Amino acid sequence: MISMLCILLLPLLPALIALPIFILTIIIFGEKIFPFLFLTLLLIVTSDINEGLRLIVNLSGIIFLLVIFFRQYGFELKLYPTLPAPMLLFIFLVLFSMSVSTLNSGYFKIGVIETLRQTVFFLLIYLFYSFIKSNEDISRYMKYLIAAGIFISVTIVYVFITSDVSLVLLQTQGILHEGGYFKNVAAAGGIFAATIPLTLAFVFNSESKEKKFILWLLFALQLSGLLLTNSRAAVLSVIVSLVYIFFKLKKIRIKAVITSLIILIIPFIIYYSEVTKWIGTYFRVSRIFENTRFYLWDISFSAIGESPSFGIGPGTFKYYMYKYLPVKLGGWDETQLAFIYEYSGLGHQHNFLLFRASELGVLGIISAFFIAFLFFKYSYRVYSSIKDNNKVKNLIIAILGIGYGLFVRSFFEATGILSHGWVTRDISFWILFACIIYLYQKSGEIKTGTSVKK
Repeated sequence: MISMLCILLLPLLPALIALPIFILTIIIFGEKIFPFLFLTLLLIVTSDINEGLRLIVNLSGIIFLLVIFFRQYGFELKLYPTLPAPMLLFIFLVLFSMSVSTLNSGYFKIGVIETLRQTVFFLLIYLFYSFIKSNEDISRYMKYLIAAGIFISVTIVYVFITSDVSLVLLQTQGILHEGGYFKNVAAAGGIFAATIPLTLAFVFNSESKEKKFILWLLFALQLSGLLLTNSRAAVLSVIVSLVYIFFKLKKIRIKAVITSLIILIIPFIIYYSEVTKWIGTYFRVSRIFENTRFYLWDISFSAIGESPSFGIGPGTFKYYMYKYLPVKLGGWDETQLAFIYEYSGLGHQHNFLLFRASELGVLGIISAFFIAFLFFKYSYRVYSSIKDNNKVKNLIIAILGIGYGLFVRSFFEATGILSHGWVTRDISFWILFACIIYLYQKSGEIKTGTSVKK
């Protein structure tokens, strides 16, 4: 009986650990801490644990956020935190493009569901945005994002250490894909793409040697979790982000470091051929030109050709995969595509631009470029407006680095920026974007001499 109970409760173990901590924290700190804790829960309590539990967390959390929002702002619209006009235009464009594509799609019900989910996602992000009232709140959001990254990395490292299968795969094949309780390692990798660079920014902001040491350990822990996922797109994203952060913060002379690494590492790699072999195995160099993504991109272009103006409909790409299948049925390539068809929830295209173009047509492409333009425009405006607060400036540099990393990653992963309201995949980017928008609004009000309402 006890054994059966343990087996039933084992998948819920992460939630059972997190829930008492969550409740205790709210009791101690009050409802003001809820938005930050809820952000962490959205990242760590996934449908991979239990779909019913995830639904309960989502619904109850949003309802609670709405209650807190109306308690703070009431029902007077003039008191509500505002968004820049281009952001409102962007939100309208996204929802309009999804609606038009749905009306022209053969999968009306799916399109409606995806559009409603994206609408709820925008509402959720606005609620999180509305609770930012100071730079301290921005810092707190970032810390709770990092807390999620730490939690996920602990589960990944723990599963790896305790799993005989993982160790055998590493020893025999030199490679594994460990996601802890995440079934899709790209999901965990996408979270690390945000939390690892943020952790580095806090390292540079810390003035205490003890805190720096702890933060470096947490940085190493998350980096270990990332490497164990073997998500190449996420690894590339983190590399781009870290290089940008190091370069901008000038904590080290990056040219000197790169030169030193070349001088030291290349002879080492040449001398120890096993190292070269391991690196090639980890990054799957031999399969670069035999990548399943190429077939998915081929299918994407075929889908775009079918409906270039309005797209095939939001969330419907999987239903066109076998219509435009570029490989023979029953072959190894087809089995790889079948796995993606069966288990990928969204973003089968493995490319953000192809994802937007194939499902939403021309307006989808416009929205993809529009979000990149707005993100970097506001980020650089905020960066240039900060004069005397180096800690905030360092965080903005980290956000910019994460942005560059995620947009580079988007060439190989469709999710992580704007995925029809897929919370776990997109929320890290949008929370950071919300922080940027708050600082942008604040800097504009200061320049014009008006008061900050929030």
